Amino acid sequence: MKPDITSSEKELIKKALAIASKNSFSALSQTLSKKIKALKTDVDILSIKDLIETFYPYTEKPIATWVKVENKLQNTIFVLSRENDILRLADVALHKEYGFYKSLSDENVSVIKQICDLIIGYFIDAEIKLFADNFEQSKPELSINPARAVEFFGFKDVYSQKFLVLSTGFSIENSIECKIFLIFKANEKNEIIKRIEENIHLIS
Repeated sequence: MKPDITSSEKELIKKALAIASKNSFSALSQTLSKKIKALKTDVDILSIKDLIETFYPYTEKPIATWVKVENKLQNTIFVLSRENDILRLADVALHKEYGFYKSLSDENVSVIKQICDLIIGYFIDAEIKLFADNFEQSKPELSINPARAVEFFGFKDVYSQKFLVLSTGFSIENSIECKIFLIFKANEKNEIIKRIEENIHLIS
């Protein structure tokens, strides 16, 4: 049986994701004035059930923020972290000491959404170059139940289809860790690969 995605296809997408991640995290580092370490990138075809399993070990008080990206290549960009880590990210953004924010509040939820929207925006910039297309994006949404949040990603029949899932992430000073998922419909894989082959030089 032919695999959903070949090793060469994975490597091409991972190469593009690694470049986009490097550029995105470099911009984030300058914004936050903090050194940022990129985490491992991965690419796979997954069911929603399998995707949810990749959320571990981020299931202890998780915080998920996502944006729906609309156009020919519809996708959702999803930032996942533990509550303590995302609160520390808000501390950094507002020039506070780690631990200043101890729980979610109206003030820091707004900041968290803004930071995650900024991070997601860097990846959307890469998508615009790679896919030679403009996108419309939704306002960022936040949830403390990421396993349920997938139902609101804008995909129809979410539990009956498979998805092309690109994952990356970053850490700051061994105190903050965030995972980032770019989620596409699996049947868009060939078009995505074609456009990456044509345009990867634009993000290099």
